[in-house]
Amino acid sequence: MVQQLITFVVSLVDTMMVSGLSNNAVSAVYAVNQISFLYFVIAGGLVAGAGIYIQQFYGSKDFPRLEEAHRYKLIIGIIGLAIIIPLCFIFGRYLIGFYARNDDARDLVMLDALKYAPIIYLSYIPYAFTVAYATSFREIGKTHYPMIASAVALVVNIVGNYIFMYVLSLGVYGAAIATFRSPISRIGCYFAIGAKREDILL
Repeated sequence: MVQQLITFVVSLVDTMMVSGLSNNAVSAVYAVNQISFLYFVIAGGLVAGAGIYIQQFYGSKDFPRLEEAHRYKLIIGIIGLAIIIPLCFIFGRYLIGFYARNDDARDLVMLDALKYAPIIYLSYIPYAFTVAYATSFREIGKTHYPMIASAVALVVNIVGNYIFMYVLSLGVYGAAIATFRSPISRIGCYFAIGAKREDILL
C-alpha cells in the first residue's frame, strides 16, 4: 500500500513539475507515459510466474534454487528489453502521435515528446532490474526494502526534476534525465540495504 502511494506521488510530482514548463510539455509527457504504462504491465507479467517458486524455495531455505528463480526474472527481463526497446524506437512516434492526435498543438507536443521519449525508453533497462528485485524482496517477506528504495527514488526524482528542468533549464529533456535516474537509485538501494546472501538475490 505504501509503495503504491509513493508510486502515485512520483507520478503526481512529475506532472506538477512538468506543468511549470508548458501545457505542451504536460501533453508530451502524458503521451510517452502511456507507452511506459504498457511496458510496466508487460514487465510485471514477465516476472510474475517466478514469484511462486521464489516463495516456495525461500520457505524451504533452498537458497540456490531461489537464486535460480530470481536469475530467471533477470534473464527474461533482459530478453523482453531486447524486443521492446527497439520496437519503441521504431514505432513509438506513431503511438505518441495517436495519444496526441486530439491536441490543438499536436506538432509542438510531438516535438517535446520526441525529446523526452528516447531517454524514457532507455530507462526501461534499469526499471527491468528494479522490478525483478522489488518483486523478489516482497515474495520473501522483506517488503521494507522496496518501500525504502521507492522513498529514496521519490526524493531523487523530485530533486532531479528541479535541477535538470529549472536550474539547468533543460525542459522536458531534463525531466527525462531525472526519470532515468529514479530506477537507478532504487537498484543502488537494493544493493546497499540487502547485504546478506539470502537478501541480495544474485
